[in-house]
Amino acid sequence: MSRIEYRFPPFRLSPAARELWKDAALCAPTRPVFDCIAYLVEHRDRAVGRDELVAAVWGRVDVSDGHLNQTIVRARRMLDDDAQTQRVVRTVSGFGYRWIMPVIASDVEDVPAAPIAPESEPPPPAQATPAAVPRTSRIPRRIGWALLALALLIVTAGALHRFTAPRPVPAAAPVIAVLPVAVSAGPSEEWVRLGVMDLVAGRLREAALPVAPSEAVIAALHRMTDAAPDRAALARLLEAGTLVEGRAHRADGAWTVTLATVPADGLPQRAEGRAREVVEAARQASDRLLAALGRTPPGELPGDGALRERLAQAQAAVLAHALDTARTILQQLAPADAERPEVRQRLAEIDFRAGRLDAAEAALADLLALPEVQADPVQQARAIALRAKIHFRRGRFESAERDFDAALPALAAGPWPQELGDALATRGAARVALGRYEAASADLGQARLAMRQAADPLGAAQVEANFGVLEAQRDRPERALPYLAIAAERFEAFGAAERLLFVLTATYDAQAALLRWTDALATSDRLWALRDRIADPAFSLVVACRRGRVLLALGRYGEAEALFTETAARRETVRPEVLRYLHDFEADLAARRGRWADALAAADRALATWPAGPGHDRYAHLLRLRQQARIALGTAPLPREPAYDVAGTAEASPLLTLAAAEWNDHAHRPDPAAALYEAAWRRVDAAGTPAQIAWVAGAYVPWLLARGRLDEAAALAGRAAAWAGEDYGCAALQVAVFHARGQREAWAAALAAAHTLAGERTLPAAWTTWPPEDATVPAR
Repeated sequence: MSRIEYRFPPFRLSPAARELWKDAALCAPTRPVFDCIAYLVEHRDRAVGRDELVAAVWGRVDVSDGHLNQTIVRARRMLDDDAQTQRVVRTVSGFGYRWIMPVIASDVEDVPAAPIAPESEPPPPAQATPAAVPRTSRIPRRIGWALLALALLIVTAGALHRFTAPRPVPAAAPVIAVLPVAVSAGPSEEWVRLGVMDLVAGRLREAALPVAPSEAVIAALHRMTDAAPDRAALARLLEAGTLVEGRAHRADGAWTVTLATVPADGLPQRAEGRAREVVEAARQASDRLLAALGRTPPGELPGDGALRERLAQAQAAVLAHALDTARTILQQLAPADAERPEVRQRLAEIDFRAGRLDAAEAALADLLALPEVQADPVQQARAIALRAKIHFRRGRFESAERDFDAALPALAAGPWPQELGDALATRGAARVALGRYEAASADLGQARLAMRQAADPLGAAQVEANFGVLEAQRDRPERALPYLAIAAERFEAFGAAERLLFVLTATYDAQAALLRWTDALATSDRLWALRDRIADPAFSLVVACRRGRVLLALGRYGEAEALFTETAARRETVRPEVLRYLHDFEADLAARRGRWADALAAADRALATWPAGPGHDRYAHLLRLRQQARIALGTAPLPREPAYDVAGTAEASPLLTLAAAEWNDHAHRPDPAAALYEAAWRRVDAAGTPAQIAWVAGAYVPWLLARGRLDEAAALAGRAAAWAGEDYGCAALQVAVFHARGQREAWAAALAAAHTLAGERTLPAAWTTWPPEDATVPAR
């Protein structure tokens, strides 16, 4: 038997044998050092994030940065490398590490493995246990549409559970993908196509083979519109080493099910089963295929033949997205079968997937009250985990976290990596919503490993998307983009339109936070192209409002106006709580057009349903915009927003602090105004996104110039100059400062640059005309 060996002279690495050689000498790295080297070599085509590397080496992510750094130091030292030369392992600043030394991979004949080196260093101490995080943290300030979309999407991503018997599941075997079965029978047996496919996949999975989820297989096939999809392309998309094709035929009162493997290499295997019931024939064929593959078949199928067939029919309907049909099939079972806990659980899951949350929650309450469920830890955990998803979808994040805390121990104890990964990913998302970022990162790291073990490419992509949302919520949009790009590529490959829309929306928000308007426009174009593929009008409205925001940022006001008119005409089809995004767009548009009465009315409508929170940037933006409208309309006295009580504190968004500074300035309170402007700037200068820096500088610089504080204004404008090539507001600040400082050549260049970005905007007249020579401010 052969295995892969990597050569990077003078070293030779054999991951399967767990050997690292230097010339003729066998090295003795500790287990973490060896795993670190092996993982970086095997993933040398890309940079590996710190969280990913920690999860791969230690199997969890609650490992300190210091311990990872020590392991990297030891790995480099083992390879005659160091942090200065970095000729083998390069540090990717702010992200992780990448293997850069040339590698030759080759197949070699297997030999007995050398003993694993002893663990000469202690295991890394775990950081704060996620479950022990205090439950009093407030909702973070950046919760927005991305998390609301996540609540709608992530919790519908998992498959209905198969209720299989516990079996250990190794992660190293090549993935198997079972394809829909070709059926030769009447129309009433059409369910066999997907039902038998899923039954065979579950049977192989019970025998400890990694099998792609049926949902992923169907999504991949839908993406390939050809009648006979390219097998090689399908295997690549599913990252599968072997495909299993099947055929079911009924004749003379009996079913014959034939299965055949289509391996990437090696000999194909074939197996056949024949029985009166198609489910039994499929079981026979699956077990004979397992024997041919050198695996021991699992035990008998639970329940009688009629119940097994009805459950398979219901699962086929679910896979075909015919949820009403699946519900009807289960409701027509005999009373004794309909009362079985696994059947009631499936009905609750179908209601959940269909959006009937009240019905699902009531069914789970009844189910969890049954003595037999209370006596079965796994059945109870599955019911509680489903209830947790309902809490999450309804925005009850604290309740969702508590239920997942209760369910996860039983799920983690069994061989159900997809269920485990789904629960961890959703608890991680709940913790993101609660601002418990370290605990969320730990959950997502473990979910990533579970999804890989489950051979679930769509589930793994959703975890990457969740990591992106986590980084964005932490005001680290630059770090969010690589995760989101991985997820978007995978969802696009599978044609998963709704999940792709969610990821692209989060990508757009990250690009906007970075002031990358050209990239944001390109992402908006991709979102725009998806509108017709999304059934929910709320998604279409949010896509339109995001597009409107980038058009405004580019100064394309006429296009934004037309877009608003078109979107507003369809407002009757949208839920009231989603309309706040349209009102937000309208307020922004009206303010930029100078229609202050319209801006004030729209801001009032948006704020009426916007989640109130002094730390939420968009909420603070709307408060500030409403205040600007009142000032422009001459409202006197100018109302003071109650949220200003926390302005200048860590709890407040820098935009809220900025709005409070402007209120004090308008109220002729110069000292509080100056202190709040300074507080807002200190906040964004230390840890703000480019968009936050631009917002604060855009107000603070003119305020400083008006008071003759030219050097301070120049320092702030210089900080924003990094984005002056793409953001009009930052470019305008350069014009204002150079004009005030009397630097004519620099002013002229900045003015020309600003004009290229202006679109339908105009700079203040005082900034666009050079003063007479005798009035010029001396250059500094």
